[in-house]
Amino acid sequence: MEDQFTFRVVVYLVFFILAFGFSILLNLLLLRFLRNLGTTSNEVDLVRWAAEHKPAIGGISFFIVFLLAVSSYTILPFGTEDFINRKLFALLGCASVGFLMGFIDDALAISPSMKFLAQIACAAIMISCGIYIEVSSVAIIDYLFTTVWVIGIMNSINMLDNMDGITTSVSLGILLGILGVVLMSSSLNSFFVIVIVGMIASLFGFLTFNWHPAKAYMGDGGSQYLGVVLAYLSILFLWNFKASSTGFDVQQFILPLVAFMLPLFDTTTVFFRRVLRGQSPLQGGRDHTTHHFAYFGFSDQQVSIIFAMFALLSSLAVWFIYSGIENWSDTKSFIVLFCLLALFVFFQWIYAKGKRNALAGVKGTV
Repeated sequence: MEDQFTFRVVVYLVFFILAFGFSILLNLLLLRFLRNLGTTSNEVDLVRWAAEHKPAIGGISFFIVFLLAVSSYTILPFGTEDFINRKLFALLGCASVGFLMGFIDDALAISPSMKFLAQIACAAIMISCGIYIEVSSVAIIDYLFTTVWVIGIMNSINMLDNMDGITTSVSLGILLGILGVVLMSSSLNSFFVIVIVGMIASLFGFLTFNWHPAKAYMGDGGSQYLGVVLAYLSILFLWNFKASSTGFDVQQFILPLVAFMLPLFDTTTVFFRRVLRGQSPLQGGRDHTTHHFAYFGFSDQQVSIIFAMFALLSSLAVWFIYSGIENWSDTKSFIVLFCLLALFVFFQWIYAKGKRNALAGVKGTV
């Protein structure tokens, strides 16, 4: 038994190394031949923190390595799950729609309404395949909640992609948290282990080009793909934690909120502050929490490191919480919620201090 475990770990490690190397090679090739991708939008200077244009190639390498990981499960010497099923169809379907919609936006700059329709389609694919969040005993409420979650995560991951290395490192933290849950809740034979390992490898490979000063961005093709796959994985492995099988349960919200705290903090802050200013929440701008850490006085690289550390801490917290899932209680849930609230208040303090420190006309609206 121990020999089998070691063998499987070695297989995944070898796959990670190969996928990591393949990701670097892909990004090198794409960086050489697709230097104009993602520079068609007239609003690029309003969205990006850096003024210079850089190619948005990350999504292409993410999606290719993702397909490689999915197909690689068929050749694993210990794969035992039924490979062709509704979960696989939902994963491939929503990942493809998310990537293609984002890629077209990078190339042609499509309208927000078209993006919204594609995001609804992603949620519909999951729901039609039986993948949805059960927060009540009423199906329509569960479907609506799932749709809101999918659209919200796709947009929050997209909005967080505003400084070098931020979305890449934050997504890595979320994936590491989910991987820990998968390993604790199932065996190393799980189909999703190879998928998540492949995604982590592709992100690490891209991070070598996306870390400050970045040579490339992931673009909407990358952020929309990541958003929908992360939403999919969270429904399967994070939202299934609750004490009862029906009805509202505060415990069910703990793991998703901890895992996605950074994109949720940023989106919530930007959304309500823009609404209070009478500004469209969908408009691009340099008023994100990441930007206000920079206004506060941190360098761009320090901001990237801070968010990477928070992402790592959130993944460790997910592991810790899930490891004690059998003895969980409402008291522990409220303690976690209080800690999240305190951290959110800290982000608001940084935001307010950064806004006061910002010079008029520097780096856009704050």
